[in-house]
Amino acid sequence: YLKIAKGQPFAFLFESVEGGAWRGRYSVVAMQPELIWRCRGDKAEIAQGEDLSQFAPQSGGALESLRDLVAASRIALPDGLPPMSSGVFGVLGYDMVRLAERLPGVNPDPLDLPDAVMIRPSIVAVFDAIAQEIILVTTARPGSGDARAAFDAARDRLAKVQADLKAPMPAAAEPQAQAAAVEFETKVSRADYAEI
Repeated sequence: YLKIAKGQPFAFLFESVEGGAWRGRYSVVAMQPELIWRCRGDKAEIAQGEDLSQFAPQSGGALESLRDLVAASRIALPDGLPPMSSGVFGVLGYDMVRLAERLPGVNPDPLDLPDAVMIRPSIVAVFDAIAQEIILVTTARPGSGDARAAFDAARDRLAKVQADLKAPMPAAAEPQAQAAAVEFETKVSRADYAEI
């Protein structure tokens, strides 16, 4: 992650650990989204293309919009690729349950965060712990454009990530000065604490 995705907006590391195992087979780094979907309540919006800061409202409800996105993002994977090589990735917050269940809205939301954010990454790096290999995947989505240009751009994305993986680790940031120790005072005596 530090070599290929550190500091990139919307990049993340996903660990797949199941059944109480201490280590999963796959670790996934998804990055460089070509599309961002988010919702607040039952209103969804999508940003895509060159400017991922411009969101367009989606018709229908949030769940319908998410279903449409998942369907549009589904592709037939070539044999041998892990299932998480393509798709949408992200986080669904607890408040998404309000789209299926009536709950009181008693908790304040001072951060005004979306209830869910999903990305369709243009690069997925799958670390296979069993095979001891890294599988780099990108999609070529020509849309109404030139298929050759989309293929060449996909190949260039893979070459850039391969070069980043072969490069040395980026220099660590200079350590920040530690804050002065804070003195704490308790209103409970040592004897009262022991009694508790």
